[in-house]
Amino acid sequence: PDINQWTCPCCDNTSVVDKEAAARASEADQIGEDGEDGTVEAQKMGLTPDWIISAASFDVFGLERPTISSPTIKGLLDPCTNSKVAPNIPAEKLYDKNDNGLKLSNIWKGFYVLLNPDFTSQIQWRFVNRAIDEVESESVPAVILICRNSTDTAFYQRLRPYPRVNLKRVSVLFKDYSHTPIGFGISIFCMAAKDERRTLYPKFFSAFGGAGEPLIPVDGLFVQTNEFWQLLDRLGEFTGSHHRDHWVKCSECAKWRIVPVQTIKRLENSGNLSWTCDMLDPPRSSCSTPLTKYE
Repeated sequence: PDINQWTCPCCDNTSVVDKEAAARASEADQIGEDGEDGTVEAQKMGLTPDWIISAASFDVFGLERPTISSPTIKGLLDPCTNSKVAPNIPAEKLYDKNDNGLKLSNIWKGFYVLLNPDFTSQIQWRFVNRAIDEVESESVPAVILICRNSTDTAFYQRLRPYPRVNLKRVSVLFKDYSHTPIGFGISIFCMAAKDERRTLYPKFFSAFGGAGEPLIPVDGLFVQTNEFWQLLDRLGEFTGSHHRDHWVKCSECAKWRIVPVQTIKRLENSGNLSWTCDMLDPPRSSCSTPLTKYE
């Protein structure tokens, strides 16, 4: 195919690439990709990955899946869609940049909201404030918010009452980025009206907790309760099992190896703390097996 032509996936029309514009874009992309200096990266929208759309719409909100005859997600609003013609999020209600989903005349009321605003801080804080107002006035039942993990900003501090998950780098996977946007991480918040919280917050942690670090709001009073210390114990046990290296020394070759936590627990429970390399999983079950990069 001619590399200077491209075909639109929506209308099938063929267009010719402007070589000078492409060269300028390539040069800008090499200058930087953090989106703070007007580069190509700033023009990307951070299109929401399908797994987040599915988890928010169906696992948390409990909305019906679209069908061929009804291709939108009924009851869902995307107030900052990339396109009304070919929306990345097939919500029932869409507002694009021309509509301006921030206008009060553009109603959010009654919809579950999946909100992934532009990454620029000026846009983020405006949509965050609108989302908070809609939830706290109980105009909407809930909002799933995808935003920059900008803990030093005022808009992020306003989100303190709401549970969130700080996504792992491998979990973000925006459709128009080949990597996590440089310079900041991504958080997902669940903002629910009072009568929805007990139902939606457990679903939120179930749907998103495995994709990153779940966090809940705490204050000085909670820190003084037994529940807080019980929570720390549970988190310590979970972290020790899933996010720590567990080392054991071979009693024959004296090599130190990283092994699963189950191996350590099995040795402790048996009372026999002797361990050798032949107890490793094949084909590594030998003292002659080289140490791994991390070991």
